[in-house]
Amino acid sequence: MTDFLSVERDKDGLRISGELGFATSAVALRAAHDRVVAAAEEESNLSVDVSGLAPADSATLAILLAWAAQARRNKRSLHYLRMSDGLQALATLADAGALLDPA
Repeated sequence: MTDFLSVERDKDGLRISGELGFATSAVALRAAHDRVVAAAEEESNLSVDVSGLAPADSATLAILLAWAAQARRNKRSLHYLRMSDGLQALATLADAGALLDPA
């Protein structure tokens, strides 16, 4: 995918690892967006393991929210798995926890 972000597909869904924050968000969004959206269109309920993401910031949260919103527009859902405590706290602070639909 890129030198700093990986999106892998396995039998359980997607696994995203690497950096997805302010410093890399524009490139990462372009690199991963189509792959995440395509996977969500193949499955009505897609699980996305985000445990491999580097420490999260608000850009990380914004990208995950954008992917979830795109899935909902296509009548699909993303379920984020293994969110870090920091990412969960950020989502709670932004009152966006329900929008991420963590499983």
